[in-house]
This record gives sequence, structure tokens and C-alpha cells, in this order.
Amino acid sequence: MIQINPDAFAICQSCANQERERRVTTNQAYFVVLVCGAFLVFAASMALAYVKYRRWIKQQPGAAE
Repeated sequence: MIQINPDAFAICQSCANQERERRVTTNQAYFVVLVCGAFLVFAASMALAYVKYRRWIKQQPGAAE
């Protein structure tokens, strides 16, 4: 069986010596929460705007339904 040394594919030697797994810092976690929260706010505002638009369309004279 062929065994491959993963450090042989590192771009530089200092990269090969770094830890395999890194812990997420508090600031990085806050950033992820911020991005997810912003997306949820955007999605909720789009859904609300769509509901308001559909209600507005139904109130227009000659609306087909």
C-alpha cells in the first residue's frame, strides 16, 4: 500500500507545521452569526414584501382570481 505524506503537499514548510484543526475564535463565531442573521432578516423582509404585494394585487380593480 502506498502511503502519502500530507506535509509533502504543503505550499511552504511553515504551513506543514501548523495544526491540522483550528478552533473558531469568538470574533469569527460572531461574524458567522452576523452573516446568518443578515441573511435571515433579508429573507424575512422579502417574504413580507411578497405578501404585501400579493394583497395589493388582490385589491386592484379587475384582478383576475
